[in-house]
Amino acid sequence: MDNSYFALTIGPIVDTLSNTRATRELWAASYSFSYIMKQILREIQKEQGRKIIIPFAEDELFKPANERTEKYKQGAGVFPDRIIFQGMGTDTKDVINKIVEAALTDYAQQVARKIYPKQSQYHSQVVSFVKSHFQIDVVQMDLDDKPRPILQLSDYLNTAELQRRYPVIKYPHLLTFFSWVNKSFLVEDAWGTESHRFDTLLHIAAREFKDTEEYKASLGIQTSTTDESPKEELSPDEQDTVNESPQKDRDDASDKDLIKQLKKAYKEKKNGLRFRPVHKYIAIVYSDGDKVGEVIKSIEEEGKHTHAEFSRQMNAYALDSVQKVQEFGGMPVYAGGDDLLFFAPIVNGERNIFQFLKELDTLFQNAFKQFGKPVSQSFGLSMAYYKHPLSETLKSAETLLFQKAKSGNKNNIAFRLQKHSGSYVESLLHLKDKSTELFYELLNASLKNEGADLLRSVIYKLRESETLVGHIGHDPIKVGNYLSNSFNESIHKREPFKTFLENIGKLIINCYQEHSGDKSKAHSKLFSMLKTIAFLTQNEERE
Repeated sequence: MDNSYFALTIGPIVDTLSNTRATRELWAASYSFSYIMKQILREIQKEQGRKIIIPFAEDELFKPANERTEKYKQGAGVFPDRIIFQGMGTDTKDVINKIVEAALTDYAQQVARKIYPKQSQYHSQVVSFVKSHFQIDVVQMDLDDKPRPILQLSDYLNTAELQRRYPVIKYPHLLTFFSWVNKSFLVEDAWGTESHRFDTLLHIAAREFKDTEEYKASLGIQTSTTDESPKEELSPDEQDTVNESPQKDRDDASDKDLIKQLKKAYKEKKNGLRFRPVHKYIAIVYSDGDKVGEVIKSIEEEGKHTHAEFSRQMNAYALDSVQKVQEFGGMPVYAGGDDLLFFAPIVNGERNIFQFLKELDTLFQNAFKQFGKPVSQSFGLSMAYYKHPLSETLKSAETLLFQKAKSGNKNNIAFRLQKHSGSYVESLLHLKDKSTELFYELLNASLKNEGADLLRSVIYKLRESETLVGHIGHDPIKVGNYLSNSFNESIHKREPFKTFLENIGKLIINCYQEHSGDKSKAHSKLFSMLKTIAFLTQNEERE
């Protein structure tokens, strides 16, 4: 058997995504990478002598979208940024590079036809730029009779990614294409439809109102029968700004109408709904698997090469997580194995984003339980006003994940709530800590209005007594006495306030016990949790 192995990785992902400004653009940028890798993998798999190690891609995913079942056309890119396979005897690096070149050329030509449908004289220039933007590295290695292809080739791919050049965007061809993506070959590949309407950040944030007439009416403003082709007055040499799609104006008008109508109809609670500040804030989530390397080491032990099952579970989790995101009211952008990127509402009824991330973590753990190695997920959760620059919120989520959530014991939610006023709240929740469990209980109770009003009084009192709380925070008896003396009216002795105050007391104690050597960290974590809950449940704009 041939011992020549190949690995491919595509980029620059972060640099490309960071230039997007709307949901459709971010989706298009992300889906482009998945689309290109799918075309490459399609060609690689045509030769039966090759053995794909990662990813596992079911035949259903390669069918035209209108022939796939609903599970396999949910819109998110599910092909990861890496391919590893065992080659056949005639394979060389040049052979694989030709497959890569053909896939990139095909993608670039379709982009050119979208941007300049009637001016083909510009196509070659667009194709040249698009092909130079995407960087696909191919690595070839000859391994011994006891190979560990994922572990051995991944190190080389990591090095290749670090050495990538920063893309020079002289012409904004890709950004123009992303802006006009609503009717394109990418939409056709993802959904099997001629066009697709992408929810705005506000419509995702306010998903709780999706069944109301006001919400449905605002969606109608987004649709149009006008031609979805970029203007062609400018040649590639003259384009130094993005040829913006009119969809932006329709999106802005739709957002403005939605806020106006929801404020008017749901200023007070009506049919169980009330329009609150949190409905104008969006969550962007990056997630990544923890300790997956331990699973890979296990499956690559001698005589135990269960790559196919590992890759199959990765693919199954990606598809299941996309479905879960949509059921929660979010918009999946990318799901490549153990990596996820998606938009989501912060609150949707009695459900909330923190609770949902815990559900995803459980789903991930169960997916890999069969390998006998404990895994988990870590999350970067960035929450911001819907008009806050998307690129900044996206970058924040990435930084939170890789610089904070993936540190220490991992299995963390690193979150940041960026207020419209400029102030922010930021903290790290370890999903196995007792304080995190209590945070969930208090948040769920507040969303049911079982203590939300009282919480603001508690925060004020704790801030007033900060020094005292720092001295007694680790002592259950003293904390209990402090809360009893501070909130001693008869209403505080009745449910639901009695249990609510008890849980706040437990939260104080656990924060100070978990950070027994650092009162400042304990205090910061406590207030971050309480202020986050207060914001997510407040009824009026305030700081």
